[in-house]
Amino acid sequence: MSKKKVAKLGLTAAVAATTFVAANPADAASVSQAEQAVKKAEQNARGLVKFYSSEDLKVSAEFTASYNNVRKLISDAKAQLANYKGKDKSQLAAILASAENHQAAAARYIDAVGILNGKLVESTKAVSAYIKSQELNADTVAAYDTLSAEIKKAEAVIGKVRGAQIREAFKDSFLLDAKLTREALIYEVSQYQLLNQIDEKLKAEKVDFKEVQADFAKLERLKERAVDIKKAGKELYPDRDDVYPTHTAIEQQLRKSEVDAKEAYVAKLAPVVESVSAINAKELKVTFNKAVSTNSVAVGDFTVTATGTNTANAVVDFKLAEDGKSAILLLTNAVPAAGVDVEIADGAILTSGFDKFPKFTTKAVKVEDTTAPKLVSAVAKDSTTVELTFDEQVDWTTNSGGVSVNGAALVAGVNSAKAGNYTYTFTVPTLKSGANTVQVLNYADFSANKEALTTTSVNYSADVSTPAVASIKAEDSNSFILTLNKAVDTIANTNFTVKKGNYTFTSTDLVVSYVDADGNPSVPATKYVKVVVPTQANTANPLYATNETSVALSVAVSGYKNGTVIGNEYTGSVTLSKDLTAPKVVSSKLITYDKGTNKIVVPFDKTLTLADANKLTVVSGNVKVAATPTVNGKNLEITITDLAGLTNGTYSLVLDKGLVKDASNNVNEATTVTTEVTNTASTLQKTGAIFGTTAVNDNGKNVITVAYGTKVDDAAASTSSYSLNGAALPSGSVAYFTTSAKDTVKIELPASYSVALNDVSAKITLNANAVKEYSTGYVVSSSATEVKAIDQVITLKDNVAPTASKVEYVKDANGLATGLKLTFSEAVDTSSATADFTNDFVIKTGSTEIAYAVAAPSTGDTATDNVVILNFSNASTAASGVTVATNSDRSLVDLTDISGYNKVASFNVSAQ
Repeated sequence: MSKKKVAKLGLTAAVAATTFVAANPADAASVSQAEQAVKKAEQNARGLVKFYSSEDLKVSAEFTASYNNVRKLISDAKAQLANYKGKDKSQLAAILASAENHQAAAARYIDAVGILNGKLVESTKAVSAYIKSQELNADTVAAYDTLSAEIKKAEAVIGKVRGAQIREAFKDSFLLDAKLTREALIYEVSQYQLLNQIDEKLKAEKVDFKEVQADFAKLERLKERAVDIKKAGKELYPDRDDVYPTHTAIEQQLRKSEVDAKEAYVAKLAPVVESVSAINAKELKVTFNKAVSTNSVAVGDFTVTATGTNTANAVVDFKLAEDGKSAILLLTNAVPAAGVDVEIADGAILTSGFDKFPKFTTKAVKVEDTTAPKLVSAVAKDSTTVELTFDEQVDWTTNSGGVSVNGAALVAGVNSAKAGNYTYTFTVPTLKSGANTVQVLNYADFSANKEALTTTSVNYSADVSTPAVASIKAEDSNSFILTLNKAVDTIANTNFTVKKGNYTFTSTDLVVSYVDADGNPSVPATKYVKVVVPTQANTANPLYATNETSVALSVAVSGYKNGTVIGNEYTGSVTLSKDLTAPKVVSSKLITYDKGTNKIVVPFDKTLTLADANKLTVVSGNVKVAATPTVNGKNLEITITDLAGLTNGTYSLVLDKGLVKDASNNVNEATTVTTEVTNTASTLQKTGAIFGTTAVNDNGKNVITVAYGTKVDDAAASTSSYSLNGAALPSGSVAYFTTSAKDTVKIELPASYSVALNDVSAKITLNANAVKEYSTGYVVSSSATEVKAIDQVITLKDNVAPTASKVEYVKDANGLATGLKLTFSEAVDTSSATADFTNDFVIKTGSTEIAYAVAAPSTGDTATDNVVILNFSNASTAASGVTVATNSDRSLVDLTDISGYNKVASFNVSAQ
């Protein structure tokens, strides 16, 4: 029976006995014994008050002894009173109940001290240890939960302790530390548990996206609440460094978990274009819910028209955000008052995981801008260059805006052609040392918000430092970047000495170029210089010897200069590391097939070489089929050689380790990819002359332009997609997109592909199933219903230079030489009225130069045959020892073949 029930029972008995009197002497004797026992218990119980009323919050040995004695006395008194029949039994029972109340108060005090000094302290220490070690995991949460439970128990126990002041003492001495320890981690644990819940929800087969969004919103509220509460807590306890301490490692862990959760959430979402807005009158911002593939975006992906009209407002440039989830589009014209309509075709843009964004359309995107451009900064880049940065695109043209420095004439501004670029460069009169006044005049934005004048200043101090090498670092497996202390205008391969051990690489084999801070090619001179070292594979002195994965190079630089100031000599070293990354499949989503050629094409991330054809296994359904692998650039091409060919169904392509390798001999890791082959392929019919009619002779190369008229996939920039006269393009041919719109390709045939004598006709072919329209995946074809090649006859230009096949004397009647007759390998043209052919050749007898003139055509001769007569201008000479050569300065040679493309080849021969 509980103490409470015992006390209640005693009080009830006392009340019941108030009218009872002893019946005989024996009862009187028992009264004396019972009364003595009750009073003794009560007197000793009152002695416990000093213990359970103490704010020391300790249980001493004296307290323990007194408590145990009282408990025994009460027990004895109960026994005496149990058989007592006297009339004052109820009074004695009430006295005994009072004693029991003191005992209960002491017991609760003892219990509180025991619990608070035991499990509560232990639980507090456990959580404190996790805080100190900055660990937040399931064990931390368990310890946190245990502490919370112990705090709850302690609060219940303390609530039963007699006396408000004593209860407060218990709270201050025990509960405060425990609660502050719990509070130190409460928001971190809450976030941890919420993030785990989000993670579990995202792992479900069917995700409730609204619920997950609500959880992320709750997470944001927790983060905000944590900041406010922690600030208030620190102000409340300014002298305690354990109140809401900084959890650096735990915070980093939570934020990483949050990022991971959001990435997992986005990965579950279907790709969508979320919005398009105007950020100023010339720029739109497109927001995606997923990061886009950089290579999949082109200006042609966005169709912008003036609202209510068919007037196009073409996108001239775009800038993709670093996270890939938004893009700024620069328009040709300003957004009109009615706004613009924007359309993105279905599948025109891909996610970073190569999924297609669906078609997106929005109407009447308007701009609200009533503020003129704000000048953000002005700096002097050098003695004649000032750079101004604004907060939006600036229209310099409409109001003839520009800058005036130190009162000099206005230098007109040039509108930006780059999206998101609000920095403008001005070439100004030479700046003076110190402050220079810059007046920015008549500038506006494209909403016609104009600023007549803004005055600022730039400080300039002449850079008199000597050029020097600041650092050197490896760029890739065969190049390094030299960082100088300033840009220099003269630095070339002849300024470098690069050694591996005792071997010196030939300086003319080094490729030296300017790059920007990110390693991208730069036309203006910069302080970053990239040096490409030849690999010299399969030679006596390769960059990487057999089994070498890294190479230490010594690098010396001298003779470079800026203007007339020669840079400091430099000697240093750099270690290049061989590429050890295995080539891998880009994505199974990009696998294509051609049923006409029984071919499956698997794209890799590197240029490939076939390593071992036996490492390929192709399974159709459950049946292994015969197949032959080949490589073409970055593509693994698998031709099904089975009798049935490439049929409909699912194909598993088992690519074992070592099937292909890259240029560094890294082989692929084993992987299996699948693709579905279906009956039909949608086509995009092209009926016009997509190859034009005539190639262009560009420095001896025939260049063919392919105009698709729409964005196409990357296969269009692969030479394997085309054929010439029924065969593969000549070795050394290259194909590339002309712009980021990816709608036009140039094919360059190598100069070694000779088109001799005259222009010739040739058949150029876009192979069947080679190229697809980017937005739809439709195969570019000559047929509207079938996948077929596109054949076209074009003219290739003569690219072979005439050569001198014979040089003979022209003699007079006395046998003296009066000139030379040059016979060429093909017809040459001397008919030009403007060409000065007297500089084309140098005629000598011994060391004496002989002047000459080109003879007019004789009877039966023409100005465009293969014979040229050079008449000596002065006296005749003996018909021996005369030499003729083309001018060593090729710019002075005017004689060409009749196509006009090819100058006569250099020669130096003796006349016969």
